[in-house]
Amino acid sequence: MFGVGSWVFQSSRLVCDFGTAYATLNPVALDFIAYQTACPLLPRSGVCDGAVAVRCATPDEGGYRELRTDCAQLVLACGVDPGTSTVGCVDPAP
Repeated sequence: MFGVGSWVFQSSRLVCDFGTAYATLNPVALDFIAYQTACPLLPRSGVCDGAVAVRCATPDEGGYRELRTDCAQLVLACGVDPGTSTVGCVDPAP
């Protein structure tokens, strides 16, 4: 289990005489930290950077890391996939 001392009494006496307040980090918090460390400020649905689809790989894909796909090289456009509501390479609008 992980935790952080969110409040610690400081004095010349022993800290354990007064106690400490702790906050634990549950699996959701640990996942949030891992995601933001690997893909800071990147929405989970991804973003378009011009013709490049930018998203964060999932833990099932080998762990969080930024993935960039140049859709123009695939003769596609960057956009939102209506089936998954995530950003990816889609057929260009007619």
